[in-house]
Amino acid sequence: MMKGKGQLKKYGQLTYDEIVKLDLDRMQEAGLIKDWNKTVAFKKFINSDREAQAWLEYQTHMYDGFVARGLYDLQIRNWMKHFPAEDILVVKNSALRNTPELEQNCGL
Repeated sequence: MMKGKGQLKKYGQLTYDEIVKLDLDRMQEAGLIKDWNKTVAFKKFINSDREAQAWLEYQTHMYDGFVARGLYDLQIRNWMKHFPAEDILVVKNSALRNTPELEQNCGL
């Protein structure tokens, strides 16, 4: 996974819009984005084994995407398969910055 300012270097001269489009294309290749023409198909896909397989495919081959990184629901669901909900703490970055005692209690 890429870190810091070096993230954009690997994309060369691509614009931000082109980088986003590239990630959306990769998500589609992995099966995360489909050409949904019926709400029923979308509802069946969400939280299904097919969705989990598509997410795993995306992560395995194209993990550094800017768009997919923001799909927190998929990421948290994966954690919840392995840990009980009471052991998972989700905190907004803004809350963490504005609450030093929360930062200390989280061991950050």
